[in-house]
Amino acid sequence: MIRDVLVKCGSIGWPLGIVSIAVYGLLLGKFIATLLPGRFEKRVYDYTALVEPLAGIAVSLGLLGTVSGFISAFRAWTTKFEPMVLISGIYEAFYTTMVGLILSITAMASIYAFNACARKAGEGQ
Repeated sequence: MIRDVLVKCGSIGWPLGIVSIAVYGLLLGKFIATLLPGRFEKRVYDYTALVEPLAGIAVSLGLLGTVSGFISAFRAWTTKFEPMVLISGIYEAFYTTMVGLILSITAMASIYAFNACARKAGEGQ
């Protein structure tokens, strides 16, 4: 399933896959550190600062995929018109944008939630 998503994103799929593995790995580490305070907290806290820039990179890769998809879609008009090339390019453009936005939104929402929980825990002390 994941491979299918990466293939549908065209040439930008694999960079998006690498960013998603990094983001979700860091978020999983943060979640584990939250469940087991004191044991992993210090190590994971240092790395979660990377999630926000990775979320921005995910959006940028999604937009790059949009441009790449539309370039391949409009390439269908350079020689003879091929509707399937046009449709596949547009599909790639929108699919890559969707994947980049989903990755970025979930990463940012998770970081905001973790930060809100940390502030609330700090107020309780």
